[in-house]
Amino acid sequence: MRQLYDGAAETYRTSTGKSERLTKELYALEGLRHDIERLMKMCHTEGNMTTKTWDDQVSLKRKYEELLNRYEQMQAQYFAKRDAFEKDKAKAVSELQQLGAEGLAAELRDQIHKLEADHKEQKSGE
Repeated sequence: MRQLYDGAAETYRTSTGKSERLTKELYALEGLRHDIERLMKMCHTEGNMTTKTWDDQVSLKRKYEELLNRYEQMQAQYFAKRDAFEKDKAKAVSELQQLGAEGLAAELRDQIHKLEADHKEQKSGE
């Protein structure tokens, strides 16, 4: 269960970082495009000298949209796995209590809470 949780958390962190980086790059490129258009107007340069720049921008925007879509899918998978983990955790603790192993159930619950706290601490440190 821990490996599943850690794997989903790592995938989520990686995807979030990539998405944020791509978003920043897209905004930077939009700013550059705006500046270039302004300069071209000031110099009375024809704006449609080549379509390559436009094609590159469209390609970058498509790539951004694809990555954003993948990020949203990964985020949904992360939350689904996290919910499944929570259900499995509660089920395991409940079964241990029914078997009369309250000490083991408490230890399992404490270890999982410790892992979650460590994960939150690690996530906040990024």
